[in-house]
Amino acid sequence: MKTIKFRALSIFKGKEWLYGIPSWDFTHLFPTDEDNLDGFSCFECRPETISQFTGQYDKNGTEIYEGDILAHDYGGYSLIVYREECMAFCRIDAKNVGNINGYYNLREEAWLSCLQRAKVIGNQYENPELLNYNND
Repeated sequence: MKTIKFRALSIFKGKEWLYGIPSWDFTHLFPTDEDNLDGFSCFECRPETISQFTGQYDKNGTEIYEGDILAHDYGGYSLIVYREECMAFCRIDAKNVGNINGYYNLREEAWLSCLQRAKVIGNQYENPELLNYNND
């Protein structure tokens, strides 16, 4: 069964990532870890940073979330996004961000093996400069 989980940056603790389930208005995360699972705890987060876990891992076993930036063994970088028209998480080469074409479905077998050789090196919220990468 697929694990459904989210993360978001805290508004209070600098660049600390919080993990849990978003509130209906996407301003808080309800924790899902056993230490905070009292049914009342919630953490205020930056709504624009709420990111869902893709169900995939990089070559180091790091969870890959929407908004993560990956470095590939062939030298390129890519951004992980959710595409509603595909109803799937996709990756787009960093040089093509903003271009409607160039998205690759993460569930396609060829890209699954590519992900397993890639490494999470940051995300679009904390490391936007990585999206300016030029591998020409």
